[in-house]
Amino acid sequence: MKKNVDYFQGAFQDDTAYMIIADESVASLNSKLESPLTYKSFRPVILIHGIREAFSEDFWKFIRFGTRERGPVLKNCMPCSRLV
Repeated sequence: MKKNVDYFQGAFQDDTAYMIIADESVASLNSKLESPLTYKSFRPVILIHGIREAFSEDFWKFIRFGTRERGPVLKNCMPCSRLV
């Protein structure tokens, strides 16, 4: 039985936070800076490669790791408060 990811309530949702950033977002930011930064400046837990549009990870509702049918699903809850 297939389930929609909107259905899942999750487990341990208040236990830990994670920060996601994409290489393309860092590259876009660097195109506007005199001194470039690396992704390490933002201390992400998850680094994404190969998105179509920079900063689109800010608007994802869910992030699935693995294949379409399998793999953990994380809910994107809010922007990082120290970077806003």
